[in-house]
Amino acid sequence: RMPRRTGMQLYREIWSQRPLNIIPIIFISGLPDVKIFDNACTPLPEPAARLDKPINLEQLQEAVSAALKRAPGLE
Repeated sequence: RMPRRTGMQLYREIWSQRPLNIIPIIFISGLPDVKIFDNACTPLPEPAARLDKPINLEQLQEAVSAALKRAPGLE
């Protein structure tokens, strides 16, 4: 758990600020059955990836590599 706010609140804050909104976000969740992104709330772009705990380090490395390849200027 994050103190004082949720991961979704932080994600919304990052996406509302330039130049932070070019940073790829990888969600790491301890709630694998909870759908984070649906159209019920204010639309936000999908994160670069979502990984469920416990973290598989190989999957994390692949997600980071893929996110950086899609983000211009961050590779």
